[in-house]
Amino acid sequence: MRFAIPVVTFSLMTCACVDTAAEDQKVATVLDEVATLSVEARNIQGLAAVVARNGSIILDRGYGLAHIESNVAMTDRTVMDYFSIGKHITAALLLRLAERDQLELDSPAKLYLPEADFEGADVTVRQLLSHTSGLWEKEKDENELPERFGEPPPEGAILEWANQGERLANPEETWMYSNGGYLFAGEIAERLTGETLENLLVEELGSPLGLEKFGGCADLDAELASGYSYESGEARLIANVDAKWWGGAGSVCGTAGDLMRWWLALRAGRVLDKVSMEQMFSPTRLRRKNSQADFGYGLGIRIGEFWGNTKIGHTGSGSGGTSVLAEYPESGLTILVIVNTAGGGVPSAADIEGEIAAALLDVDTSTIERIPIPDDVLTSAPGKYRSADEDFCVRARGAELWRSIGESDAERLHHMGGGQFVSFHGGFSSSVEYFLRTDSAKAQWFGYDYNGLPQDLAIRIGDKCD
Repeated sequence: MRFAIPVVTFSLMTCACVDTAAEDQKVATVLDEVATLSVEARNIQGLAAVVARNGSIILDRGYGLAHIESNVAMTDRTVMDYFSIGKHITAALLLRLAERDQLELDSPAKLYLPEADFEGADVTVRQLLSHTSGLWEKEKDENELPERFGEPPPEGAILEWANQGERLANPEETWMYSNGGYLFAGEIAERLTGETLENLLVEELGSPLGLEKFGGCADLDAELASGYSYESGEARLIANVDAKWWGGAGSVCGTAGDLMRWWLALRAGRVLDKVSMEQMFSPTRLRRKNSQADFGYGLGIRIGEFWGNTKIGHTGSGSGGTSVLAEYPESGLTILVIVNTAGGGVPSAADIEGEIAAALLDVDTSTIERIPIPDDVLTSAPGKYRSADEDFCVRARGAELWRSIGESDAERLHHMGGGQFVSFHGGFSSSVEYFLRTDSAKAQWFGYDYNGLPQDLAIRIGDKCD
């Protein structure tokens, strides 16, 4: 069973490298092959990638076009949207405020933001940052937002937008990804400091670390690579949305190289103290019906496993692209990929990163052995579960587990060992599901990872299916 998720220490782990030049050449070869193929044959218009080993950047390159219309190439100087990778940067800002005793992570968020609507629950700052507030809201598509989103948000508009979240669970009862929680977090940072989020990103984080292009997307808009939605064989510019609307949920932009330099500084202990780092990189403890379990998300950090390798970082997505920042601590390897295209038939940054990582870590992703399911899993797993998106049922049939969603045909869950089940496997990409072990007779949560990073969690809502 997947009983526990590793706590990732804040210090960078190193590896003994026999031939650095040969290893660097391998990185260059793999990166060029995967990135070039993605641009030339997979409908991606532009891609930025950075690879670091043992705390130092070894490659920082751009591929394809930053702007199709003017035929401007993507380079290592191109400013990109980091998307939701920026969530851990918002978390770092609040952790720095906590270090200065300007806020307490376990105090009610309404203490700092009285206008926040948590539907009667005492949601803490920590719960906002760990996505355990119980609040959820549907993903927003930039191409479908009202025209007013093309202009900067008026005073109070972001808070009003964040207050539209729906309560689906009690705090700490389950994990549900919530952009609204980070909108609240960004508002708290501005309220406590009297500074805009854009100024805080530069003054608190970017400038002290010598990051030249790292800050609010609204301030870097003139230099920002275009975002494209690929549909019906054509790449179209996404609608214009003022970046300030995304607030603490994802309004950080900069070059890919500066984002990697930020991450390396953070991991080296140059941004936060040891206590803050341990909080940021520790899994979240869930509590429900006298049961407890850890889930692989800290404070703005996803914590998982990729083919036997610990993997930490974050992903991001929008109508005009995707991103992923992934560190493999045991090997000292960190990979960043940002693409400026999203849509049908377009691989995500996570797909591309997974392909690069599989090659550099020499993992075999070609086959997965099917292993008998342990008796305790067969006993504890069956039941009805609910995620923010859908309900589904898990049933035991002899020595097998089957899952059905709505009226769809049931699918067998293929056990790959350790309480993990493969739900999708295609070359270097994999979706893995698992039941979080608890001290109760029944599993209370059913998790979902993609390419090694946790993405979703469903909660048990009944022992029997309808």
